[in-house]
Amino acid sequence: MCLKKVKLLLVSDDSATVGAITDSLSGCSLLALKIEIAANAASGLRKMGRELFDICLVDNSLTETESNYFLTKMADEYRNTALVIVDASEKGHSPPGSHTPVDGRILLNDHRASPVRHRPPSVESRLLAALLSCKEREINCKTVLTEELNTALKVVTQTVGKDVFEIEERMQMNLKLLVFPYIEQLKSTRLQKGQKWLIEILESNIRKIFSPFLKNLLAQSPQLSYAESRVADLIKEGKSSKEIATMLGVSEKTILTHRFHIRTKLGIKNKDVSLMSHLMSLQ
Repeated sequence: MCLKKVKLLLVSDDSATVGAITDSLSGCSLLALKIEIAANAASGLRKMGRELFDICLVDNSLTETESNYFLTKMADEYRNTALVIVDASEKGHSPPGSHTPVDGRILLNDHRASPVRHRPPSVESRLLAALLSCKEREINCKTVLTEELNTALKVVTQTVGKDVFEIEERMQMNLKLLVFPYIEQLKSTRLQKGQKWLIEILESNIRKIFSPFLKNLLAQSPQLSYAESRVADLIKEGKSSKEIATMLGVSEKTILTHRFHIRTKLGIKNKDVSLMSHLMSLQ
């Protein structure tokens, strides 16, 4: 039973080698091979450009210039194709430089003296090993890339975090110098009780601009409405339903409805849990 369909490109200008390889692969039991032949390096690269191959077999009897050119192009542009060198004899020249990722070799008998007409037992296993080597190389490249991206992300995160910290510091200084003095001055004037509450809420909310409460609240229950979030914040501050209703200019019944929805969305409905205590735990 075949485990995988594999597209294979054989680059060779020698008909005897082509015949030996195709005969050798005719009885593969684990790989269903679709084999294409390229008579030279230029033809092989054109085929690679039109179709993605899993394995490329390169006859090492090609001229050294042609072989080097083809293998270098493979290393630069088709790293996800397993590259296997076919040696018709043990006298084939070596591929160029260590930058060329060769995933395996297949040694054939010297077909000029004794043509190969049987499948060497190792051919299929060597192709499988080459596929595995190519996948390991691909995984290693992706691992290195992931590590580089993680390092870059850490640098960006640290930079952004530093910038945010500096912005928060400047904002706090500006609030301290340009806002809070006027709020204190406004509080010392004659205000009605409701107006004083609103000033206190305004001051409290400004001081909480950098507080994680609302962020944590919405993270736990993102479906809370804007009105429910406002009510939740006032409950956390210890305000009663009547006081909140007065501050917001709505009925106490409306606030009680908001409380019910807040408890439901926070997952504490029908639980013996103080809503104010639960909200305070989110600070």
